[in-house]
Amino acid sequence: MRSVTLAGVFAAALLAGCDDAPPAPATSVVPTVTIRGHAWRVEVAATPERRYRGLAGRRRLADDAGMLFVFAEPERLEFCMRGCLIDLDIAFIDALCHLSLSASTWSMNSSARSA
Repeated sequence: MRSVTLAGVFAAALLAGCDDAPPAPATSVVPTVTIRGHAWRVEVAATPERRYRGLAGRRRLADDAGMLFVFAEPERLEFCMRGCLIDLDIAFIDALCHLSLSASTWSMNSSARSA
């Protein structure tokens, strides 16, 4: 099991406002986050249950897809990779839309874990 510990990291619901593009129409099913011209389709993990489950059990994830974990306040967090079958990059964005830290994590079966 691998966990990533963070100090004072948070993403606010305002994150969707980080890009200069006009807001998506109300009929949009999958939110998009754009940073420095690159767009990701994201699933929103806004409840404790959804954050706990995360991307566990997924066998693949598109290069332009991800999950946005929403926290109202800065706090110390741990992300556990238990049940995660894919390697992930984690980017942390504060309420001012600053990319403050990124970390690479590996799936439970990744050969990168021993490197």
